Amino acid sequence: MSSDVTDAILARCDMSALLSAGIRQRQPKCAPCCKRHDFAVCAIDLAFEHHGAIVALTRGGQLGASGALMRPLLEASSTAFWLVYCASDTDIDRLTVDPAYEVPEYDIPDWADVLKALKPIFPEIAHLQEALRKTSELRGLARWLHKYTHGGTPQLIRRDLASGWSEDETLLSLLRADLFLFLAASVQTVMSGDDDVRNYVFDARDRLAQEGEDRFGLPMPEGQPRQHPPSERVCHGPSFIAG
Repeated sequence: MSSDVTDAILARCDMSALLSAGIRQRQPKCAPCCKRHDFAVCAIDLAFEHHGAIVALTRGGQLGASGALMRPLLEASSTAFWLVYCASDTDIDRLTVDPAYEVPEYDIPDWADVLKALKPIFPEIAHLQEALRKTSELRGLARWLHKYTHGGTPQLIRRDLASGWSEDETLLSLLRADLFLFLAASVQTVMSGDDDVRNYVFDARDRLAQEGEDRFGLPMPEGQPRQHPPSERVCHGPSFIAG
């Protein structure tokens, strides 16, 4: 069941597409130098694909399907961080590179385990962990990620156009999708150290946060760093070699 797509939503879709294209234009034009970086780049690329699908589905009024991709987008971003910061060399070696092997013995950990592994490096993840838990001080405020992906009642009741998706809800979803995408793109700055990529990613992140505050009253994060901490797991020296 499709929903009405207003001019404001279409304009916001254009903005999301332009932001994504801006990152693509600045990505290193070379191949990953090792299996770790290869998998991380694949996770980032998957985040781009999810984001592009969210924008395309939103344009077409398929807002339920668009909402269902929000959690996979954030998971792909989290996976990129785990591969760069947390996965041991043994973890990486065990990951299969055979696409026909769909049920590997060793794979990327479940999302909850990925977040747990990242928490010592990025303590702010504790807020997301709490918000994903039903029995927490934050009362599961981020559990909508599960509900829209797995067909919970917040997803189902919006099949009725009488309740549907409001314009503001749709615009907020696009903003969240952009933030999740730039989270994935920021991992590229750890691997390549390219100032152009870093400036674009973090400038856009700050503008999106300002949009969230101005339009939706979301709290503006304070003291956000302009770069991520270095990772002891990544290769020393240039992270990429010519493809």
